[in-house]
Amino acid sequence: LRDIMVGGNFFLLVLLYIWLQPATSFSFSSPADLRRMRAALPAHNEIGALTRPSQKSLMTLQGTNRDADPADDQPPIDKFRSLMGNLYGVAGLAHAADCYLGDSQLLVAAGSPPVQELPTAGQGLVALWCAAGPIALVASKVGGIAADVGLLFYGMVEVAGAAILEGELPNLDGVAAAAADIDPLTNAIVVQGIVLVSWLYSRNREE
Repeated sequence: LRDIMVGGNFFLLVLLYIWLQPATSFSFSSPADLRRMRAALPAHNEIGALTRPSQKSLMTLQGTNRDADPADDQPPIDKFRSLMGNLYGVAGLAHAADCYLGDSQLLVAAGSPPVQELPTAGQGLVALWCAAGPIALVASKVGGIAADVGLLFYGMVEVAGAAILEGELPNLDGVAAAAADIDPLTNAIVVQGIVLVSWLYSRNREE
């Protein structure tokens, strides 16, 4: 489970890389779109049709936008907010499952004791970390500024939690600290930095 969650950051980066590619690089046509395109082509058995589309073709072309998926009309920034909200929601649930149903493997990998062995303040921080994902998901469904606040909240909780953990590592049990095999603070800063760059890119695409 720990390997899956640590690898989840790689999966997140891959999705963001795909998102940052020009839209033309990932343009696909559904069967319905192809049928509409063929219907819109002028009849080839008439010489005049090669330069003048039929009335039916014009009506088909005019109806194409009405038949399009409403999600395709969303600005890039709204699509990005929805994508990240869904990813953070899944991440938060995975963190909660690991901490409260499993052995806190991700925390242990970062050098922390399992959540049950943390002081009250530490347990509260872990609970907030797990809740940040679903909060970001709900905020993304609201959209707009609320979605941005949800993403920012998740990022702040993750970076602040990693910084607190790193600062407290010397005070934790020596065995647990020695078992750390990931750098939580660097990992959190890198991921959130890429999310910020992706957010700026998505916002600029609609301008």
